[in-house]
Amino acid sequence: MCWIRSLIVDAGEAFDRELDLIRGDYEIDAVKEAGVFDIFKNIVGLNHMICCRKSCDVLFRFSGFKRIAKPINFGNGIVKYYDNDSIAFEIYSVVLSKAPNKIIDAVDALYRHGDRGKISRFVNELNRAIVKAVDIAIEELKPLKQEVLESKYHSLYILAGIIFSRYDIDVSSLMVAETAVQQEICDLCLDIEQHIEDKWFVDENRQVGFFNKKISSLLELKKTGASYCKKEGQDTDNHILQIRVEGKLIKGDTVKEFYRKVFAYLIDQFDLSDSIPYATGKKRYLINWSERHIDGDLFVSPIKVGEYYIETNKNKRNAVSDVYKYMKSIGVAVEYVSSK
Repeated sequence: MCWIRSLIVDAGEAFDRELDLIRGDYEIDAVKEAGVFDIFKNIVGLNHMICCRKSCDVLFRFSGFKRIAKPINFGNGIVKYYDNDSIAFEIYSVVLSKAPNKIIDAVDALYRHGDRGKISRFVNELNRAIVKAVDIAIEELKPLKQEVLESKYHSLYILAGIIFSRYDIDVSSLMVAETAVQQEICDLCLDIEQHIEDKWFVDENRQVGFFNKKISSLLELKKTGASYCKKEGQDTDNHILQIRVEGKLIKGDTVKEFYRKVFAYLIDQFDLSDSIPYATGKKRYLINWSERHIDGDLFVSPIKVGEYYIETNKNKRNAVSDVYKYMKSIGVAVEYVSSK
């Protein structure tokens, strides 16, 4: 068995916990059918599992995802921190039907296959991909200065981008395949600063039509975009911070170490004075003569290399992407590097 523990079993147990919570409110007297696979029970259970992720409010900041004043402790390390009853349904809908409001279409597509065993295996793999994507999103978003917008669609876009960048998912063939990480998709879906500056998911862009267009763009990028990381579990995260500059491989274990090495090399080999400051958006600099951004804010996590200050308050993927774009802009020969 490829998984240590089936997430379908986990989701089933989570459904039972959720059922016990809501039974009194809705006078439910449901029968727990042991051993019978039910997609709706599975999604309710997955929803419960997400609500038990303590730090997932960095990803889900919309009004329908509320922190429970007194978290509910089920024992065995399981605590429910948030109240929400729909986010897993919308994740399933986006992943399988490419829109957040088509869960019935998604379930119909799933059940066109008559083999319940194959459906169960597919759902188990999809659950694993979703839970892993939530954990990755939390890890990537925590260090960022900018917060996710208070929009359900922004949260779904980020999560969908992480999933699309790492998996090929085809409900017509019941296939979930982990792939090489498509970095362009990662960079795009996690560029919170740019989303905010471009007014994504607010005002006239708040509606589902805008979200659907952005999902279509991610899927188009998935078809054409390049990738430079291997599969998860194959020594990727430890070697994300590496790049080849003028044929020289430079890597580091932290963003600070990586940037210190990269900029020390650039300063030694090139005159950077005409390319300073360099902005990564409308408000923030990557490198400047002083430790201040365009809007006057101080750098959050600066280092000084030579005469220049470099902002290192970035997740690893954005750190590589930003310095790659900087070097491209000044004509330095630079390449992304695949993990070996």
